[in-house]
This record gives sequence, structure tokens and C-alpha cells, in this order.
Amino acid sequence: MVERDFWSWSVGCEACGTRGRVDLSEWDDPLAEPYGFRVDVVSPGFVVKHYGRTGLDTAIACASCGAVVRDVLGRPGETPQP
Repeated sequence: MVERDFWSWSVGCEACGTRGRVDLSEWDDPLAEPYGFRVDVVSPGFVVKHYGRTGLDTAIACASCGAVVRDVLGRPGETPQP
């Protein structure tokens, strides 16, 4: 039976200082289609800006100022320029 893998991302907004955590999961079988990726919990103050098929193409943003705190390649986001 295929199990789910669970992990968390620590997220923080450099623009306004909001800090939080995002809990994610997906099937542990790399050959399973679809991957069954999902964002399980997003700390208050953050939103899913782009929901992808995997964690690598999912972006998380600050709900207060809109800054991307985790981009679609899983890298920390950049502070938006005015």
C-alpha cells in the first residue's frame, strides 16, 4: 500500500516580518500518477499563490503584503520592488 510523505516548510516574509509554516504531503511512490501533492496547512498570514502538481511548482505568498515567500522552484522568494 502506498503511504503519504509529510513535510513542512518554514516561511518568513522579509518585507513585513510575518513568520509561519506550511505543511505539505504527497504519495511516497514516485511512479504514482498523479502525485497526490497537496498543501495541508498554511499558517495564518500566508496564502497559496500558485498551486502546482508538486512542491517544486507551488508558490506561497504573504497575505499581508503579497510578497512571494517561496517561489515556484521552491526557493525563498524575493522582496517585491515598489
